[in-house]
Amino acid sequence: MYRLIELLLLALIVVAPTIALANPTFIVVYNQEDETITESCVILFDNRTAEMYNSTHAKIESSSTVLVRIYVRNVLVYSFLAEPNKLYRVKVKVGKLILKLPKNVKAYVTILASGETIEVNSFESDVVEIDNVPYGLIKVRVVGAITDERVFNYQGGVIEVKEHAYIKWSEFLPWLGISLIPLCTYTAYSLAKKRIKKPKSRVEAKLLQRPTRLEKRVVEKPKEARAKVKLPEVEEAEEVVVSEEKPLKKGEKKVKKKVKRKFLSIADILEKLEED
Repeated sequence: MYRLIELLLLALIVVAPTIALANPTFIVVYNQEDETITESCVILFDNRTAEMYNSTHAKIESSSTVLVRIYVRNVLVYSFLAEPNKLYRVKVKVGKLILKLPKNVKAYVTILASGETIEVNSFESDVVEIDNVPYGLIKVRVVGAITDERVFNYQGGVIEVKEHAYIKWSEFLPWLGISLIPLCTYTAYSLAKKRIKKPKSRVEAKLLQRPTRLEKRVVEKPKEARAKVKLPEVEEAEEVVVSEEKPLKKGEKKVKKKVKRKFLSIADILEKLEED
């Protein structure tokens, strides 16, 4: 009797898991264009990876509710609780990235959430399609005649990328500094000149405006009008010679006498004018 009971219990232990796992959970994943992308996804549950049942359905074998996480290009795009023996159709925020590029360039698209980089080019066509790109921030680096790099918030649709000219400031700064030396020198000179001319403070300005004590004492008096007297022109006085010489006798020698010359001074001339 006990032997029979043991056999029945053993049979139940072996058969029970088989019964529980007879109807697994199936998952189908769609992108924003309603295309099935289950094969491009990584589906995790209970630290295990779901297996593909066929080209469109993934299969989860669990006897209880589990947390399912769906990854596309190493980016978590969806998570939910899955119950056993059910079919889940999930639409995730993943789309087809369409890039409109300049001709004959290479482009590197980096998904910032995962760091994955996808390389494309426009040698054959300037419109490039990249499948299964998660929505979010992406960085597009264009390498051609000019290298440019930009960040976009991809939410579907078309992204047009153009070549943009820019200056490498690290190479241009030394030449810019040399060219600015004359301008900086002139500016410094003009500022210094203004500081010398202008008082540094209001107090100094007031002091400069107020007259000093010496300036107060000195008062300019109006000049008195003086009658200008026109003096007569002074001419040189003529020499007046008085001769008292007598005729010489025979045998006498002529004795030269000193003659006193009389000159009229300015005072004498003025006195004569007053007498007249």
